[in-house]
Order: sequence, then structure tokens, then C-alpha cells
Amino acid sequence: MLLSRPGSFLGLSLASACYWLLYECANVRLENWYYAGIPRDPWTRTVGVLVSFATVLPGVLEIHAVLEPRSDPARNPGELPHPSRGLRRAFAISGWAFLALPLLAPRVFFPLIWGPAFLLLEPWLASRDDRSLLGRWLAGDRGPLLRMLLAGAISGLLWETWNSGSPAKWIYTVPFFEDSKLFEMPYLGFVGFVPFALGCHSFARALVRLGILAEWDPRARVPARFLAKRAAVASVTGLVFAALAIAAVNRWTIRSTRASLAELPGIPTNAAVRLESAGILFPEDLLEASASATEGFDPAEREAWTETARLAALKQMGARGVDWLMGAGVRTVPDLARRDADVLQAELVARGSGPAPTPSRAEVRVWVRAARTAP
Repeated sequence: MLLSRPGSFLGLSLASACYWLLYECANVRLENWYYAGIPRDPWTRTVGVLVSFATVLPGVLEIHAVLEPRSDPARNPGELPHPSRGLRRAFAISGWAFLALPLLAPRVFFPLIWGPAFLLLEPWLASRDDRSLLGRWLAGDRGPLLRMLLAGAISGLLWETWNSGSPAKWIYTVPFFEDSKLFEMPYLGFVGFVPFALGCHSFARALVRLGILAEWDPRARVPARFLAKRAAVASVTGLVFAALAIAAVNRWTIRSTRASLAELPGIPTNAAVRLESAGILFPEDLLEASASATEGFDPAEREAWTETARLAALKQMGARGVDWLMGAGVRTVPDLARRDADVLQAELVARGSGPAPTPSRAEVRVWVRAARTAP
């Protein structure tokens, strides 16, 4: 896709960032995940957000393209069967329910948020687009939809694998599934990538049929009309929405930035400068540093700094988390492991002494659970 239709690929990337930011807006209500260890500089962070989210749609759709056979039995839109009135009504009712219920009762219906895009868009696409998953299914071709399900599963596994080793990461706080996880994702949470992939395809095809996005699929047989003015208006609207949504992510979803040693409480500025001159910049660096790299410091002070760094590196809570915990008398990972998460969070709220935002109950449970399993 990138090589054969680079202009469309770029447009798809911009659409991808906006599409995922819709889920970020929903997560302000759902509170199913948060970000930790994010770069402190706002410009670096903003560019990082846009570039990261711009890979979502291209990633899923490129994987789907790899899974497609060389011989593609796509049909012309005029040959696609029209969904029945009952099927369209069922999809519409389900789609709006899947959108509304998670926002009204997020703790119970949060898994439904991954379904609305597919359910609401596919009945409209089915008789208009030769790449429609529902249209192909009704025409007897089950392969595209099944391959898209597989593409979603592969995408999810790749994303979670990369996330597990990244200093900047997302951490899930999904209700009822906080204890059993593969990487950062609850085992059952991987199921969500499957309907999410269907929605990715539906959203990208809808943009093509509306003339907002140039055809990105090299295998599409019937080219859609690209409307430059409509695309320009959509691009400007998307950028404005992205700016507002990123501001919301910064305000509510990013919980910590990656801390330098100078930011950690208890480490004097002159000591942090000396450590940084030796290439020890972050808490993880201090934990991995050899004894020779920290020579010249008082052993007791060095041990205290190491414990602070170990606490800051835990789930990338950073300086903010350490500030909150030290205000409650928690100075080491073993101290944290001995605390009850709900009692500790109530104590943090009561004290109110720490940088915004106040740690949520789910976030504190993540910290305590990580402390109890830390080596």
C-alpha cells in the first residue's frame, strides 16, 4: 500500500490518528487504560501521539492485505446483494446500543465499544463498495471477513508485544480482569482486537466511498471518486479534532512522564548531574549501573536513591507516583507491596499532596499488584 499508493497511504495515516483518538475520547469515560512513561516535552509527546496513532489503520489493513490470496473474487457494487431491511435494522439497533451502553454504564458494558463502527457502517457499504466485508459475506465470500478477524488478532498480539518492553506504554485497568494478563493485556481483552479490526476496515472504506480519502486498496476494482474540496474540509476538521482530543489525553489519560533522576525526590541536584555525566539518566539506568559507575557516593545515600529509582520504574509511575506515595510513607517497593490498594488510595485522596492528577483506585491497584510480583 505504501509503495503502490503513497498519497492514499498518507491520507489513511491521518484518518487513522483521528479514528483512534475517537476511542481515546471514549476512554475518558471508560477509564480502561492509561499511559505512563510518556516523554515530558509537549512537542515530542504530541508528534509521538500522532505518529503512533497514524499506524493503526495502515497496520491492520496491511496485515489483512498480506493474508489475502492472489486471486481475489471481488465483485462490482452492482453485483453485490442488498442487505434486507430486517438486517439493516438489526445492525443499526445493535450499533447504536453498542455505542451508547458503554458510555452510560462503562463498568458493565465496556467491551461493546469495539463494535459500533462495523455495525453502523457496513449496511451502508454493503451495496456500494466492492470491498465491503458484509457485502462480500452476503455474496457468499466469507474469506475477507474471516481474514480481517485474523488480522485483528495478529495486530493485537504485535501491539501488546511491543508495548511490554517500551518505556512509554499503555497500562490496562479493565474492570474484573486486572489480575490475569499477558504482557499488559488481560487474556480476554485480546478478543477486543477482533471486532476492532472490522471497524477499522469499515471506517477506511467509508471514507473512500464518501470521496474524503483516495482509494488506498490496490485491489479495489471500481475506483471511487475523490472529492478534493471535501477531503480538504475533512482534513482541517480532523486536525482540529486531533488537537482537542490530544489535549484530553494529556489531561486525563497520561498519568506519568518518563522521569529523569533530577526529578526524583531525595536525589540532590549535584548528585543527579554527576550521575547524568556518567550516562545514568533515568531510574532504569541507575538500577542497571555497575558499582564503578556510582563510586564516590555515600553507600547509604546510593542505596536510598536506588530504592527511589526502583519505585519510580515500577509500572513507569515516575516522579508523580513517587511523590504521592512518599507523602503516604511509602518509600520502597516492599513498603508498597505491604499496603492494601483501596486503603492506600483513600489515604492519598485524603492527603491530597502530590502533582495532578490524583491517583485513581485502578492505578493504585496496578502499582500494588506490580510491587507484590516484583523480583
